[in-house]
Amino acid sequence: MSYCEKFGFDAAGRSALLATMELAERDHVHAQLLQQLVVVPQASSIVDAFYAWMLKRPAVAAIIEGRFDPARLKRSQIEYLLSLGINFHTEEYFERRLRVGLAHAGAGVPLGLTQAGFRLMEQLLIDHIPTDRIDAPTRDTLIAFVIKIAALDFALTIESYHNAQVRSLEKSVQSLRREGGRLYRQATIDVLTGVATRRHVIEVLQKGLRLAQLNGRPLSLILLDVDFFKQINDRHGHSVGDRALRGIAARIKGAVREADEVGRYGGEEFVAVLPDTPLAIACEIAERVRDRVASAPIHCEGRMLNVTISLGLAQAAAKDSVDGLIARADGALYCAKKQGRNRSMVEQEGRYRSARSKTSAVRARLRPQIETVASDELSAARAEKGQRPLS
Repeated sequence: MSYCEKFGFDAAGRSALLATMELAERDHVHAQLLQQLVVVPQASSIVDAFYAWMLKRPAVAAIIEGRFDPARLKRSQIEYLLSLGINFHTEEYFERRLRVGLAHAGAGVPLGLTQAGFRLMEQLLIDHIPTDRIDAPTRDTLIAFVIKIAALDFALTIESYHNAQVRSLEKSVQSLRREGGRLYRQATIDVLTGVATRRHVIEVLQKGLRLAQLNGRPLSLILLDVDFFKQINDRHGHSVGDRALRGIAARIKGAVREADEVGRYGGEEFVAVLPDTPLAIACEIAERVRDRVASAPIHCEGRMLNVTISLGLAQAAAKDSVDGLIARADGALYCAKKQGRNRSMVEQEGRYRSARSKTSAVRARLRPQIETVASDELSAARAEKGQRPLS
């Protein structure tokens, strides 16, 4: 795609811009006269004067020094002048001027400096129009043409310069968004398990607890710990242990609701924040999670690991702090471990009871769903080993 196509300067677009600049057919004659009287005989002196003025500016010297050859720049500027105004209506003329803007943007030339360069070149061209070879009306005509053709060239340069800057800005914004997303995921998602980080889930708990206490709504908390996880690491290695944690985390997430937040609390311990959830419903969810984890072996590097978890539950009280609520749930988790593991215990007013007592009917309804999930996971494990699925 040509730059004219890219920037919308087809034949109609070019004609519209030329009309805006009041450049007409008769100006082609003026372009030839400008070349004959000013540019061709004086291009070198004009360019020397141009760079003598520009290089006195620290901003220009900083851009050129060590990056561009001044002699080469002067040759390019002379070539530019030798084409000034010639066939200004053509696509080729527009293309060359659009490239100037892209070059300036790519070199990091400030827009104000670009404008100053065009103003200086316009003035130098006017100053070099001879007074002894043409009459005053012709000189005035040439001055008017220089102003119009310089305006056209500058408009095209600015068009491509602006577009390049916008595209660069868009790329920067996209890059910042990607980096922001990466940093957000890094800060909120546990790399190993794919659930929330401890910091993020605690922030969710803090906000949820404030809202629950402000609005008088229930909020429950579950602490979950993998039973005998150290034995998995000791017997099979940490790689298998990591795979097991990923599988356990996936089952926990699959068993809670969309509004619930699951996070890794530390090591093999997880936490689930259940907003708008009274303790009775939390017990049902806890038992569903426990059943889901234990429903079928977890496939890890060719091994089938039977894994269970213990859970401790607590419902937020009116004056609970985050630490206080966690401590109550942790007390229930300790009780579950002490009573044999693979169970859910509830803390309520300083006392502990089994979460299972009120959820038998619920778990009976969930059993077909759990068995289906277990069957799917077992089939996937067999497929990974190249075995035929179970019929």
